[in-house]
Amino acid sequence: MYYVAGPFVRLTPWIEAQTSASVGSSNQVGYSITGGLTASGGVQTAGWLQGLCGGIPSISYDFWSWQKTLASGTYTF
Repeated sequence: MYYVAGPFVRLTPWIEAQTSASVGSSNQVGYSITGGLTASGGVQTAGWLQGLCGGIPSISYDFWSWQKTLASGTYTF
């Protein structure tokens, strides 16, 4: 039922970036960029049906995940 209840499947792309720095005898800056996909599914309730069922929560489960390092490296100066 549209906007009330039903199953769903969602494919979510994501990107994450990380940096690190080191100061000492050799100054270094490191970086890493990772990207991937996560697939999830579940059952969602909303609107009057959720109120009728006492605020029953929606259920979601991640059933597949894939990630890859897109770029990484270290600069020394």
